[in-house]
Amino acid sequence: MASGAIGIAAQVGPLVCCEVQMKTLFLGAVIALLLGVQGAAAQDDKALTGFKVGAGFDFRAIQAKRSVSGWPSRVDERQGGAGYRAHVGYDVALGDGLLLGVEGGVGGGGKTLATRTAAGEYSLKPGFSYDASARVGIMPSTSVLLYGRAGYQWLKTTEKISFAGGGLAPLKHKETQSGILYGFGAEYAATNALSLRAEIDQASFGHGVKAAQVQLGGALRF
Repeated sequence: MASGAIGIAAQVGPLVCCEVQMKTLFLGAVIALLLGVQGAAAQDDKALTGFKVGAGFDFRAIQAKRSVSGWPSRVDERQGGAGYRAHVGYDVALGDGLLLGVEGGVGGGGKTLATRTAAGEYSLKPGFSYDASARVGIMPSTSVLLYGRAGYQWLKTTEKISFAGGGLAPLKHKETQSGILYGFGAEYAATNALSLRAEIDQASFGHGVKAAQVQLGGALRF
């Protein structure tokens, strides 16, 4: 799983570099979570298993490298901004320090990607997103989880072309993009009911559109 995580980080890096030290934020959060290993033996085995409801904030970036009908040049831009995500899921321990879980999430945020030429302006605005995924991980202790995630994500987008001079009406196209979601993260059970986590994900939607996000959040377990 370590080699896969390195590969994912290499692909995500270019997308999120426009945000202030997002990789540093993620690594710092992981280190803080892993420090919780000390004294973890006192935690209950159920601290990271069972039904959960959670939420968090993130820095997310969208990238477009594509040719667009009606636009004179190839689009090659990226833009990042703050976002949010809420999720529900269920995790079960498989024994020998392994955990398997399923999760569904909804979110939104991010900034509009835009490029300008003498012909006018092209923009791609990210909107509401939702996803379904599974995760598998190892538990160095009963309160710490290192995991990888894979699933599917849907992202609503609005593309717009505004022509210079005002002689032509703007072109607008709304679409729900869909693609494979994958990532990795670390989670720490602060109590038997509350866990905290840091995660980095990427989704490839096809047609030259990708999205990436660094998340910090938590979950309540029942």
